[in-house]
Amino acid sequence: MGHLLSALALLLLTVFAVREARWVNVARYGVSPEWMVLIGLPLAWFLVHRSQRRTGVAGRVVNALLFVLWLGIGGAVTSQVILGWMPSPVRLQRVAATADWPGLLNEILAQWTSWGWRLQQWWLGVQTGGAAR
Repeated sequence: MGHLLSALALLLLTVFAVREARWVNVARYGVSPEWMVLIGLPLAWFLVHRSQRRTGVAGRVVNALLFVLWLGIGGAVTSQVILGWMPSPVRLQRVAATADWPGLLNEILAQWTSWGWRLQQWWLGVQTGGAAR
């Protein structure tokens, strides 16, 4: 437990330094890196700690499932930071009150489609030599 708290403190100090020095404009992205550290590190610690205690065939299956879960959570958090596609709790409450689930799905798909288009345009620029300039 001491190692976890030490790692957490070091990561939080780094995040505070980045914010204070204004190396990254975190307000632009609408995320809080402090919360990402506070949630991400204990979750990663838990998943790694759990995966080391299992042996045998059943243990390997559980380890594989935990690894897939870990990758899924990491992908979801990273995509949320980049795209901001997950609705806020207030937005979910509004959608539940109005039963506008198709509208919410359209908003999420619009975020992902927009990102796909931007990625495609970037790749076309790379292929035509625009990245070399």
